[in-house]
Amino acid sequence: FDVSIVANEARVIKSNGQEYGIKWNIGEDLTASIAYFDILKTDVLDVSSFNVTNVIDEVSSKGFEASILGRMTPHWVISANYSDFTAEIEKDDDKQETIGNSARGTPDKSGAVWVRYDLEAMGEKGLSFAVGLNYVGERPVDNTNSFDLPDFTLVDVMATYQFDNNVNVRLKVDNVTDERWYSGSYTSQSVFVGNGTNATLSVDFEI
Repeated sequence: FDVSIVANEARVIKSNGQEYGIKWNIGEDLTASIAYFDILKTDVLDVSSFNVTNVIDEVSSKGFEASILGRMTPHWVISANYSDFTAEIEKDDDKQETIGNSARGTPDKSGAVWVRYDLEAMGEKGLSFAVGLNYVGERPVDNTNSFDLPDFTLVDVMATYQFDNNVNVRLKVDNVTDERWYSGSYTSQSVFVGNGTNATLSVDFEI
């Protein structure tokens, strides 16, 4: 059981942030991590309609992310993540009434988990089944925080057949419960409805 602690500070044009994290090597093929971040962005572009772009002087993002990824047993694989953070408008000279509000389209909480079962140990060949959950919390529809888009949870399923190392066939069904959800918005008058149940059949191969 190995534990490593990482601390770093990143500085780029129009962005200044700090991130501190811990990573666990739980097993040979399974890792978990958690990180805290504090980022301040300046001159952030905000598209409020198809042809109107505003500039927000400063937006801060603070919170943490946690994840676990890898093979738990010869037959079971997991990929999961969760984030809890706030994105707040710190400065906007053009729209001072939005200062202190949450930035448009940013949920405080979100997470996803995929669990896969391989009929053949280690999944090198044969049939696999997977199910995934994707959760997105409430998000403000605009920077004035006039109202929030509702939270949602989407359920996806997938079946894969691996013929060999070069060829596999995959059937994926998204939003199997036909959940009504909203993918985003420009303003309170421009809100986008997400897709209902849909299926995709694909073949992946390497030459």
